[in-house]
Amino acid sequence: YCHQNAVDATLQFINKFSSLSCSAYAWKYHSNRRKDLLCCVSMHHIELILQTELPLVHSAFRISGYCPSQVCQDWINQCFWNYLDWPEICLYIVLNVVMGVDYQVYYCIAVFAHLKEKILKACQEQNLLVLLKEEMICEFNTASWMGYLKSLEEKYRHIVIKDMREWA
Repeated sequence: YCHQNAVDATLQFINKFSSLSCSAYAWKYHSNRRKDLLCCVSMHHIELILQTELPLVHSAFRISGYCPSQVCQDWINQCFWNYLDWPEICLYIVLNVVMGVDYQVYYCIAVFAHLKEKILKACQEQNLLVLLKEEMICEFNTASWMGYLKSLEEKYRHIVIKDMREWA
């Protein structure tokens, strides 16, 4: 009986959540409509914010000939599966549901900030994509980055969420 209540509550949440336009950002395979466009909105803001907040990291990508959005698209589409530890993946999902889907943008920026030194070194060693697409993101702790995530929200939410709502 208890299990059935959990299933019913889960189905009720999914039905309500899927009716929100913003669910297409957090749940990529939920909606086929304008999926590519929705992804582009997030990736566009990741590129702009990275350039402003972490110019050396942004330059490392340019020097290497890669776009940060290539990496972030994989991270987001996989909900950081195979990149972060399970508790951090859970926190990523909760942040997007509770704080808003724009947090996927800020979260990627925080991960880049966490990896800044490794990214700069990998750029010099010409193995940036190996670092970001094939290796785990070690020692990333969402709680430690919450202040930074909130500061990004304060600076950029008015722009990011507006564009997300406009294109959802």
